Amino acid sequence: MVTNLQAKAGPHLGDRIDMRILALCPDRRDSNLLALCRIMDYIGVRYDVFATNEADLTRELLWQGAHARYQGIILSTGYLAAWNSALTDWYDPLDDNEWEVLHAYQLRFGIRLATFSGIPRIAATTNALLIHEPAAPHAPPLTLTLTDVGSQVFWYLNKTCSIPVLSGTAIGVTPMTIASTPLLVAMDGLTYGAIWSTGDGCEYLSLMLGHSELALHTLLLGYGVLNWVTCGVFLGERRVSLNLQIDDIFNSNQLWEAERDAEAGDTI
Repeated sequence: MVTNLQAKAGPHLGDRIDMRILALCPDRRDSNLLALCRIMDYIGVRYDVFATNEADLTRELLWQGAHARYQGIILSTGYLAAWNSALTDWYDPLDDNEWEVLHAYQLRFGIRLATFSGIPRIAATTNALLIHEPAAPHAPPLTLTLTDVGSQVFWYLNKTCSIPVLSGTAIGVTPMTIASTPLLVAMDGLTYGAIWSTGDGCEYLSLMLGHSELALHTLLLGYGVLNWVTCGVFLGERRVSLNLQIDDIFNSNQLWEAERDAEAGDTI
């Protein structure tokens, strides 16, 4: 007989969990994967990349007995993050069997799963769906703010900060799931990041933002995703440096001066 305690997500006494991240991607050229790897490389996190177009995700890849190979899983591009015109549906890099394997792994060892761009394909209700393409030149960008829970996940950011999405597509949905808790919201009232858990204890985090290696929102939010998926325990460290480029002092440049609405290309 399985007790209620046994039915909840692990880990169990005696389990061994490697301090390594599994980065799942539709293919190795995925822009969201490249941005994610840049962040993990800078922090020093150990990780493996698994491309779902190269092989099937199996149980043996994730664990054997009481040995879990990964402390966290990040899906670079998930459901609702990319449109498949051939199938006229939102693209999902994993099939039903692979999602079942992931869920079983999470349940057995209490492993968190984050989707860097998109959501995991689990039971969800989306009453609204709004796609924001990158803002045109001189147009105001989509601006996100942190909820109270969002300020806990991204604790290193100012609670009242505004996060502009200057590049990359953003997709707003509400609600992401019936029991989801928003992390990032915008003036349109939609959710662009959320966390939730299933009834058996599996935990998920999703950002509905497209990423690149130099995007401001990627650089601001990437560490919070890694910190969350590893429960704050990982190999590596977050580093923030600010240095003065002495050769740029009093140097003429082509910066935009919004106060006087300077024409592009003016020297200020």
